[in-house]
Amino acid sequence: FFFAANMSVKVVGDPDGQVEIIPLGSGQEVGRSCVVVRYKGKSVMFDCGVHPAHNGFDSLPYFDDVDPESIDLLLVTHYHLDHCGATPYFVQHTKFKGQVYMTHPTKALFNMVMHDFMRVGVAGTTVLFTETDLHSTMAKIETIDYHQEMSHKGIKFKCYNAGHVLGAAMFMAEIAGIRVLYTGDYSRYPDRHLMGAETPDVSPDVLIVESTYGIAEHEKREDRENRFLGWVDKIVKRGGRCLIPVFALGRAQELLLILDEHWEKHPELQQIPVYYASSLAKRCMMIFQTYINMMNDRIRRQHAYENPFHFKWIKSLDSLEYFEDAGPSVVLASPGMLQPGVSRDLFERWCTDQKSGCIFAGYSVEGTLAKQVCVQRPNEIVRQDGKSVPLAMSIEEISFSAHSDFAQTRDFIDVTEVNNVVLVHGDHNNVRKLKDRLTEEFKHKKLQVYTPKNTDTVRIKFVHENIVKVMGKVANEYPRPNQVLKGILVSKDFQHTIVDPEDIGTYTNLQLGAVRNTIIVPLNRDYSLRQILLHLHKYFLSFSSQDIVVENDEVEVVAKEITAASETAAQGQQPQHFIVIHLSPEVQLSIERPADGTTTIREVSVTWTTSKYADLIADATVVALLHLYAPPRTQVAAEIEDDVFRIKCMHQMLTQYFTGVHLDMASPTFTFMYMGEKVKIMAPLMVECSNADVKHKVSNILRRIFLTLYPLPIADEGCCC
Repeated sequence: FFFAANMSVKVVGDPDGQVEIIPLGSGQEVGRSCVVVRYKGKSVMFDCGVHPAHNGFDSLPYFDDVDPESIDLLLVTHYHLDHCGATPYFVQHTKFKGQVYMTHPTKALFNMVMHDFMRVGVAGTTVLFTETDLHSTMAKIETIDYHQEMSHKGIKFKCYNAGHVLGAAMFMAEIAGIRVLYTGDYSRYPDRHLMGAETPDVSPDVLIVESTYGIAEHEKREDRENRFLGWVDKIVKRGGRCLIPVFALGRAQELLLILDEHWEKHPELQQIPVYYASSLAKRCMMIFQTYINMMNDRIRRQHAYENPFHFKWIKSLDSLEYFEDAGPSVVLASPGMLQPGVSRDLFERWCTDQKSGCIFAGYSVEGTLAKQVCVQRPNEIVRQDGKSVPLAMSIEEISFSAHSDFAQTRDFIDVTEVNNVVLVHGDHNNVRKLKDRLTEEFKHKKLQVYTPKNTDTVRIKFVHENIVKVMGKVANEYPRPNQVLKGILVSKDFQHTIVDPEDIGTYTNLQLGAVRNTIIVPLNRDYSLRQILLHLHKYFLSFSSQDIVVENDEVEVVAKEITAASETAAQGQQPQHFIVIHLSPEVQLSIERPADGTTTIREVSVTWTTSKYADLIADATVVALLHLYAPPRTQVAAEIEDDVFRIKCMHQMLTQYFTGVHLDMASPTFTFMYMGEKVKIMAPLMVECSNADVKHKVSNILRRIFLTLYPLPIADEGCCC
């Protein structure tokens, strides 16, 4: 059974129970998505992308603001560069030693996207990693299915369909009972080939959500498709070239499905070629066909009798070198934001033609040529060779971006019933506007909305009880109020269990062990076995051994044991070289037999299994043996010194149980405070205290100490105390 134990459980991490959220990228910007969440000494990194508007090291997240070695887990949501592009660098060129997870389609497409990224990098940007780095990174990536629950170093996590692109995932990570949901890029609206994002089956405590479009809302799918096709028709029918910059994977497949269906329905357009200029997409199409089961019902039904991605009216354009640019045409080309590549080359070639047009179908990041053209609508642009040319072609924005808009974000927050929202992946203005609208919409529930910049830390405090599971013998009786439970507290992955020591092996994966100690006491002068045993007999009136007997303060070595060495030697066996004496069940002495024919003992070994009482007996035994170093004494002096020694030993043992024990040798008496009460110990076993319970507890402890220092005599009448 479970109950909340009134106890202090020490857990590594922030003692105030604060979840820390640190955007290393995507904080009031779109690009280089990378968010670190820390709680209770555990760290999760969500996404690890590059910024599309920057090159080389400037495009990386701010890795210097965290210790990569402290990151336990890297969860990558999808294969777009702004979410995964820095992964090989982070895995291979930092001290990161954690695990990396992504879905099966994401891992397959990630490999191809990274190879293409390196190829483009050689042409115009700084290369952040090598082919070897990528190969090593791929070997370290683990895959996860939607809804599959996994755990790593106490962090539980699972993922849900995000709807953004094939294989895109939202990750739910749970640390010590606190759940954090990171959406990455997501879309709750289904399109022609993908399902919409799922709603998690449990509510998160913190939602880290994209704010790409701020408070804007997308137009209906039918309206935007009609507007898109209307502009395509208008451009080609006036004799122009229609350029559609797209990401190689994702929205491109959606637009290809739309165009292929439109060309099939309009024979008058079928003499105008439609090209898809992306060698990467051509190679990746096999992966899209492999994971048809992760797409929507429409595609799965179509796949039953034909390949939905085998386009009748779309031609592949592998290189501009073989492109016959002789008249009207439609070309979908990457990159989607007019970074260096085929789309940029065609844009610069056609931008001066008034008949031609460019349709931007996705989101454009600040700092890219696509954003500049869409927002500023300049009269001229600067080509890659540095020359300025007029911008005469028509420019249109028709968003097919599979990002969440305001309506989706609002509804998602409402249905997940979350109270803490962190906005990322949006520029400053969109983030600010979205925060204001959400705060107003959810003022009835006092929604907390955070908008951190890059490297800023959001701290959210959570207070919750430690839940302890009590099992086995400890759980035989239901605890009474304020009862102190006695057992072993076992903590793993923020789960706490109290069990009896004997139940350790039954209810946990642990095994009990024992610590054996040995102290070798060398002797400073010659002693016979008889002298040593008689000396110990003064401290331990009773001990057991197969090798000796003790009667009436006389120690005799058993005759058969004396001759055992010669008998075993005659039988071809190794003789026993040690005499073993048991001072208690846990403490024993080993005395080496003289091997040179003499009776001189060179050293004595004390061996014991660690426990509170065995440690006391072992300490007393060693002290007793060290007294053999003292010069011979008269009988009277010896008795006095033995009494003083025992009193000092008692003082030392009392300090192991109580604090501030004062010894008055003149009396002798011991005084100290225990549980707020004054305690006085006089003659052996005499305890004075005004509190009966305290007196009883001290008396029990005192009896144990007394029996250690003054062992019971061997007598038929038993104990006289």
